[in-house]
Amino acid sequence: MQQYEYGNVVRKYFDEHSEVIPQREPGEEVGAHSVEPIIEGLYPGQVLRQMQFEAKSPLIDGLLNEGETALFVGKAKVGKSRFTLQLTISVASGVPFLGFAVPTNRKVLYLDLENSPEITQRRSTGMESDKTWWGNVAFYCPQTLSEIQISLIRNRGLERLTEMVRNVDPCLLVVDTLRLAMIGGEENNACDILQALTAVSSLRRIKPRLAAILVHHTRKSVVGGPKLRQDPAGWIETASGHFALVGHTDLAFGIERETQDSGPSIYFSGVARNHSVPLLMLEDCQDLTYRRLTGEAFAIGTFGKAERAAWDRAKELGRFTFRKLEKESGIFAAAIASMLRKAQDFGLVDRADGYYLVKQKAIESEEGDPWCDR
Repeated sequence: MQQYEYGNVVRKYFDEHSEVIPQREPGEEVGAHSVEPIIEGLYPGQVLRQMQFEAKSPLIDGLLNEGETALFVGKAKVGKSRFTLQLTISVASGVPFLGFAVPTNRKVLYLDLENSPEITQRRSTGMESDKTWWGNVAFYCPQTLSEIQISLIRNRGLERLTEMVRNVDPCLLVVDTLRLAMIGGEENNACDILQALTAVSSLRRIKPRLAAILVHHTRKSVVGGPKLRQDPAGWIETASGHFALVGHTDLAFGIERETQDSGPSIYFSGVARNHSVPLLMLEDCQDLTYRRLTGEAFAIGTFGKAERAAWDRAKELGRFTFRKLEKESGIFAAAIASMLRKAQDFGLVDRADGYYLVKQKAIESEEGDPWCDR
């Protein structure tokens, strides 16, 4: 697909449309060939209409594309760094991430500003599925907070980060955490937030398709506040700091731990400008990675205690009417109705001619996970 150079295209347009040449000061030469682009990024409508742009390739199919800036949020100690490290290893090695395809392996620059080199090494070696990914990742992990020399708001610190990007040549930049990359700034100040986001954008002068993930935290939870699994957009707005942070990123996602009748659960979801972010249910693995639950395991995680009892009885019956399940299980109709809706949404149950049929193949199939199944 043809790529257009801004200066040449706009200059040609003004050459051919001298009637739209801007007014000059008295005595200044006027001529179509003397007109240069006025402002970088200013496109005459006819020029923009004819331009063709190459589609951005996904780093993680359905989650993150080239050139995007993503915000990843969660409570303190919820496991954000583990999540982003697992994501980093997937991108560097080209293996699927929580069921999302990773088309090819890419270079990653990981700014681990919270952990010492020893901790970063221990976590990374514990998660590795193979050793080939190490060549595609560069870690910046100062021994102490006082030794952090990069910054998104200070000129000297940004110069050092720019030099890192130039040397590593990454396709993905992970900033863990945004707060520590803004030391001296104020996350509740719109100007400081926009300065930090502009700094990330400025790195694309060196690496035009650089994707970035900014790890951040939520505010203290409020009783009755939005839940990630129910209201992703509302939950994302609980990210700490000024609302400009959420408003000026391409996508925002996060993880949240909940305690329900069926036990503790981990949910992943978010919002994006150009695509939808699915709701996932995760579980912890012994090597500190996460595993995506699918099929029945996913559904059970959303069931309450009564719904779980109704589902167990439904599996025993296999084929049943609503009334029969209500009679056989002794569960209230409201809980049965809620369970059946969820089971149908997750593809575990079909309905035809007034009967519900449990799909055994859906229950028995579990999506393989390259992390926990290795």
